[in-house]
Amino acid sequence: MLSESFIQTTDEIDRNILRLLQVDGRLSNRAIAEELNVSEGTVRNRIKKLKKKGLLRVTALVNLYEDPDYLSAYVLVRLKSRDLLGAVEAFSRLPWVNTVSAVAGQYDLVAVILVPNKTSFIDFVTKQLAEIEDVSTAESLVIFKSYNKWATSLVEEP
Repeated sequence: MLSESFIQTTDEIDRNILRLLQVDGRLSNRAIAEELNVSEGTVRNRIKKLKKKGLLRVTALVNLYEDPDYLSAYVLVRLKSRDLLGAVEAFSRLPWVNTVSAVAGQYDLVAVILVPNKTSFIDFVTKQLAEIEDVSTAESLVIFKSYNKWATSLVEEP
């Protein structure tokens, strides 16, 4: 479901451009224009506007979850404070964090990490996670298999 603020800042043409690029990020402006029955210049300007607003970033997605050497895990975190946004920001800067979300419930944050090997996972839990002073407790759940999970970048050692 699209957020209300997203709907207010885009129109049907913008959303159709985004939908087409989600299927194939390599579509040319000409192909998009033909599909939507608008000019190529309109598509080019709309894409530029969407990028400027931070609503679009065209990039390659890599399915690293299928590589048997990589290890992925959910890290469930309870904080000492209620500074959720500060903690999300701190977690987002840690190496190997693919996504991090502030959540309601038993935990305050859920991070998805993707590391190149078991040694890196141990390093993340014992060193990287320990650097964030606001962490009260953390629980890791190793992911054995995921479907439709795509990483936005290759995982590299920091």
